[in-house]
Amino acid sequence: MLPFKARELPNYKRIRSYIIDNHFNTPAEVIDLSIKACENKTRLPLGKMILLGIMAGAFIPFGGATSSTAAHAVENVGIARALAGCILYWSSIFVTLCSINTYL
Repeated sequence: MLPFKARELPNYKRIRSYIIDNHFNTPAEVIDLSIKACENKTRLPLGKMILLGIMAGAFIPFGGATSSTAAHAVENVGIARALAGCILYWSSIFVTLCSINTYL
């Protein structure tokens, strides 16, 4: 919730300071969070790391095959390329959202 009432017209500085104070990490916090995430990845069991690597190696080619298939069905070259790019992009986003290790 915002720190002001709906009827008030807050000034720009109050909104900006609220957003910056409550929704962004400082550079030091970003470094600490990155270090903690890396430390957690080093504690994964070897079997799980290998499985995640295999899954990453499978999701990206599936996205490539799907984008090629979808682009083949479209006659307009520009739309076909845009569609293929969007589908391939989402396959890499899927790999990132699943926290799959692309590089072991």
